[in-house]
Amino acid sequence: MTEWFSVVVALFALVAAVWATVETRQMKQIERRRDAVSQQESRRRQANEVMAWMSAELGKTGGSTSVIEVHNRSGAPIYDLMVLSSDLIYRDQRRMRVDNPRLTVRIFPPGNLVYGSDAEYSWDLGRRPDECDRLCVR
Repeated sequence: MTEWFSVVVALFALVAAVWATVETRQMKQIERRRDAVSQQESRRRQANEVMAWMSAELGKTGGSTSVIEVHNRSGAPIYDLMVLSSDLIYRDQRRMRVDNPRLTVRIFPPGNLVYGSDAEYSWDLGRRPDECDRLCVR
């Protein structure tokens, strides 16, 4: 009789151990999903705090230069920032679209910077808005 009792107790212990293992794996899986969702939400919140727009820098001689203003108010640096832009120009009374290459910034700290293009359409280093001539939004 005690042998049967020992066998039943051992079977219950085995079932309990298997059940605990399955529950632990399920909890870890749920925890991983929750962490992934939390990380995605954190990235989305930070992305909502980063803005970019086209402006024109008005020179002292009356000409203007296309610039991209980027504002990061997230409080954390942005890594591998990429801004794609296009600009409209007029030639011979025709409206033409000029695609500028990507503005890529490896590390973009919190703040507001203005990026202008040189003659070959590669973006130069960012400047603070107060370092620019007058800016107007396009």
